[in-house]
Amino acid sequence: MSGKGQPTAEEIRAEIEQTRSHLSDTIDILAARLDVKARVSAEVSATRLRVLDFVAAHRYEVIAAGVGVVGGVVALVLTRRGDGTD
Repeated sequence: MSGKGQPTAEEIRAEIEQTRSHLSDTIDILAARLDVKARVSAEVSATRLRVLDFVAAHRYEVIAAGVGVVGGVVALVLTRRGDGTD
């Protein structure tokens, strides 16, 4: 500040630039929060990576579960279909 307690033109410009920068950051944060498509896409990508990591770490358990599900579906279809003597 100048000796009289009044800010100089340069100090005012610097304050204006700082305020603009802060406002720009705030607007960017708000825009990111409102961009639902980008947020959902990021969450889907993160979930996909977690699932792939889990499957890689538990490969045989996942295969066994898959075989069990397929076997259950086949048994259900065969049971529902019956032998035609109802």
